[in-house]
Amino acid sequence: MRIDKRTVIYSIIALATAAMAFVVTPMQVKNIIALNKNILKLREDIDKVHEDVASKKETSADIEKIKSAIAARQNKIIGYQDISSLQAYISAKAKINGLELAETAALPPTKYKKIGETSLVHIPLNISLRGNFHSLGRFINDLETGEYSLSVADLNVSGYGQQQTISLGIVALAKE
Repeated sequence: MRIDKRTVIYSIIALATAAMAFVVTPMQVKNIIALNKNILKLREDIDKVHEDVASKKETSADIEKIKSAIAARQNKIIGYQDISSLQAYISAKAKINGLELAETAALPPTKYKKIGETSLVHIPLNISLRGNFHSLGRFINDLETGEYSLSVADLNVSGYGQQQTISLGIVALAKE
């Protein structure tokens, strides 16, 4: 059997094609699959970094909001010597809301908390008023959301019609 040049060339081409099909191509496919896996992992890592950055920005913003709220709350705490200013404030709020203030009496303070070097006390205030329910509601809202750290502890309303007699117990937070 005689092998001519053409047969040898076709045989070499066939062997090269077979080698490409069965050796080189699977290696390339394997490399491509590995690279795709690496790309997917890197994309996941990048997404995690983006989420972490966004989370840190949100946390930072939340921390600033909390610090701001704490500062605002601290500014609402009066000094124990400022009771007369507080009583004047309450009187002004009653007048603005259409209530007639009969009496404001501060009772002795009670210890509340010690935070660091600062001792906080509760100062109970008894307030007697005359007015209607709508005015009372606005008045209480003004006190609890206003300039001082105040909360309503007790409320008694008596009477019928447009004018009720109101007895209000308020607690002020103060620095000792």
